[in-house]
Amino acid sequence: MNKPSRTTWKQELSSRLKTAAQFAARFGLAPLTLASLESRLAFGLTPYYANLCEQEPALLRSVLPSPLELTSSPFELQDPMVEERDSPVPCIVRRYPNRALFLLTPHCPVYCRYCTRARKVGKGEHKLGKAQWQEGLDWLKEQPQIEEVILSGGEPLLLGDSALGWLLGELARLPQIRFLRFSTKAVATLPQRITPGLAKLLGRHQPLLLNLHFVHPAELTAEVALALSRLRKAGVMLASQTVLLQGVNDDPQTLAALFKGLYGLGVRPYALYLCDWITGASHFRVGPTRALELMGELRQSLSGVMLPKLIADPPGGKVDLATAPEPGEGGVWLTNWKGERVFWPEP
Repeated sequence: MNKPSRTTWKQELSSRLKTAAQFAARFGLAPLTLASLESRLAFGLTPYYANLCEQEPALLRSVLPSPLELTSSPFELQDPMVEERDSPVPCIVRRYPNRALFLLTPHCPVYCRYCTRARKVGKGEHKLGKAQWQEGLDWLKEQPQIEEVILSGGEPLLLGDSALGWLLGELARLPQIRFLRFSTKAVATLPQRITPGLAKLLGRHQPLLLNLHFVHPAELTAEVALALSRLRKAGVMLASQTVLLQGVNDDPQTLAALFKGLYGLGVRPYALYLCDWITGASHFRVGPTRALELMGELRQSLSGVMLPKLIADPPGGKVDLATAPEPGEGGVWLTNWKGERVFWPEP
């Protein structure tokens, strides 16, 4: 690993590529083609992550806007997990009896082109701030059965330390909330955000888990190693989630290198997700049959503690693909956490 860079997280954010023209100039592409995609999902790429993308084409594929996004396939939805149906207030999604998703911001340092919340992220009309957070806190006060809160977005760690400290303190006042979890890709795309001060802040609210989004071993840099070391020393629990993406990580060698690398840095690989049926992401999708084949190949080279669960996330809640699904016409039948049969198409 190279030595960590000396840029701060705020410097990285202020220097992001944010327009079609900037993307086109950086990667030698046609600006008019990219401009036609700006309305679907915001553009955003930190200089740090842009450098990684120049070195690894697979990473570039995951963040570079493509005309393929304008193609809609059957079964695709703007809201593939039907979160809007389960949202009692703007910043809360409740899909399970004992836990709730708390959305802190619609913004990210880097916008992944397969984003499940492309309908919301980076768009000004979806405002989330202290007024909406307070509404979410007030709602949680009336839900004694909810014991876990997952902080997500957008990128929840884009909030400053004072805002995060206030929110974590307010959650700590709710006696029924026993567990806190962050769902974040900032460690991969903006590792400079994990300052000693932030690590100390997060460490004060144990038990607290950071579920880190990584898709490729090229993301495991010296900057990331430093960030993870700070979090571990602060007592923060670390796990990872990875989306299985065609042309990015859909081979056993890449996945094995990623999961071994994460485990070596103190991160427990937790979940390998099938790409959600988000509109415009068909070129990323790997089907459950191939995904199960990959898991079989990974078992030959990874110990159990390095092997994540294979998970699909259809409307109605997560499915753990621990066994072969039931074949159907054009796809497979899965059984979700409630024991219900749900259909998952093969791409």
